[in-house]
Amino acid sequence: MSLRDARANWRGIAFHAAGITVLLLLAFSFIDLLGDSFWYAAVGRWTLEHGHFPTRDPFAFSAVSVPWLVPMPASQVIFAWVTGRFGESALLWMGSIVTTAALSLAWLGGARRLASRVAVFPSLLVTLWIVRGSLAARGQNFGDLAYVCLLLCITQARYVSTKAIPLIGATLGACWINLHSSALAGPVVVSAYGVVLFFDEGPTTTTRRLALLVGALSIGLLITPFGPALLGNVLQLSNAATTKSVDLFRPPQFSSPEFLLAAAFALLVIAGGQLRNRVREGRAESALVLFWLCASCFAMRHLEFLLLTTIFFGGRVLDRELNDSRHVNLARVGMTFAAVLGSVWLIATGALRKDPRAQVPSDAADFVLAHGLRENVLNPYHWGGFLDYAWYGKPRTFIDGRSQLFENGVFDDYSKIDRVDSEWPYLLDVYDIRTVLWEKGSALDFELSQLPDWDRVFSGRLAVVYVRRATAPKADHAL
Repeated sequence: MSLRDARANWRGIAFHAAGITVLLLLAFSFIDLLGDSFWYAAVGRWTLEHGHFPTRDPFAFSAVSVPWLVPMPASQVIFAWVTGRFGESALLWMGSIVTTAALSLAWLGGARRLASRVAVFPSLLVTLWIVRGSLAARGQNFGDLAYVCLLLCITQARYVSTKAIPLIGATLGACWINLHSSALAGPVVVSAYGVVLFFDEGPTTTTRRLALLVGALSIGLLITPFGPALLGNVLQLSNAATTKSVDLFRPPQFSSPEFLLAAAFALLVIAGGQLRNRVREGRAESALVLFWLCASCFAMRHLEFLLLTTIFFGGRVLDRELNDSRHVNLARVGMTFAAVLGSVWLIATGALRKDPRAQVPSDAADFVLAHGLRENVLNPYHWGGFLDYAWYGKPRTFIDGRSQLFENGVFDDYSKIDRVDSEWPYLLDVYDIRTVLWEKGSALDFELSQLPDWDRVFSGRLAVVYVRRATAPKADHAL
């Protein structure tokens, strides 16, 4: 190897290392621990302590009493183990690392030429900016990584031994369904890609391998601690009214810069896949991007899969159009320098010194515990997961992010209380609510402050605590 080649290799290593580093640091600066992060850890802790998954909900007093199948069981255990071993901040790093791995695999697995990787890299930064509002440590991180692995399986199917496909597919399906419920998309994605390829090329070895991959994935989805029952539970959950009412499952704001950028990126990749009809798999790749673009118009949760798909196939499109050149080498050096400066800036500004409880009312939760307010507690939906974790069932919460447990009318009643409908005082009596931990400055906070039967005994950074007058703590503990 000549000295010039050695220098080029080192520049390439520096570029990729700097790129992955800045992705990791940016992901960490955006990521938070939200309700899901905490109830994952709470359920996993219960499982590790008892040696089996709970069959009845141990955390919410209003939850349904029917047997409960824990969704994403492997994620619950992983979150609990990481929290117990390394602390809550480690969940932020774990989510950031898995998110970075998914982005990096989509980047490096799709684009193989240096020119393509340089051209695609800015889209990774834009992707993190687009999803920044919903980026949290949760099972979706693992789902994103599994999805990119599936894209690699699809595009490399023609090069993989037919005998290896069943093992690869079943392993990926089993890991995916136990880590995140988005595993249901696996067989659908492969089928859609294979059907378009079949109409383009007819029955070939590749289409037969893709059909085999669909079967193997489907079998893998049945391999859970609960057997095939978990798959049925996930299907039921995906169609539940409570699930569809969550923001991530609602249509996006089509005029928002985030959606417009994602849609523009997708349309460019779709157009690029059709530039040359002679390119194998071009139409299948474009069809898959179009599939996720349409899905994203119905639910924001699909936006991450759309972005990962466009990054992956966008790199493949650019591989066919770009050639390495001296200008690319200059851009690579410049981007490496910019990435290093960006990383230094993130560290210097303190963006990486994060409080894992920044988005949750830990002070109010501590107050409830310190004063023994163990009667029925009313809480906001998005804080329920944290309260499950902080209180561990003593006291029990009213509602949390495990929406399938509140299909018994509780979710509807919660919505009425949250909106401060005319029925809300009656509903507090129906559920015998003795303590209210709620958002500071909210409409319910104001309404409770006007009632003589309720005392505000705590006001913290994010939340207030009210108790019925008969159970209020002494004045020296109040505001």
